[in-house]
Amino acid sequence: MTRTFKEKRCCRCHKIYSATSDNFRRESRSLDGLTGACKDCLKMRDRNYRAKRKSKIAKDKIKILLLEARLRKLTPSSYSLFGRIKLQLRKFIGCLK
Repeated sequence: MTRTFKEKRCCRCHKIYSATSDNFRRESRSLDGLTGACKDCLKMRDRNYRAKRKSKIAKDKIKILLLEARLRKLTPSSYSLFGRIKLQLRKFIGCLK
């Protein structure tokens, strides 16, 4: 037995929309098959998340470049150590290059 909903309130902006996939994303786990937040609110949330993440990735890249510059100043006998540290850093941060 399926329930039909004609209107739905967004849990973020509290506006009332028609309960269709035009206004809400689909969500199979909810009773009405739609998300609790409207598409506009979810777009804003996703955009903000990506912007924050992008700046964090940029900061991490700068840290790696500074570390690499410091390690290059080491003697030639420590190049193998430099390579291993560089590899570990890239694995840890997620291969930023």
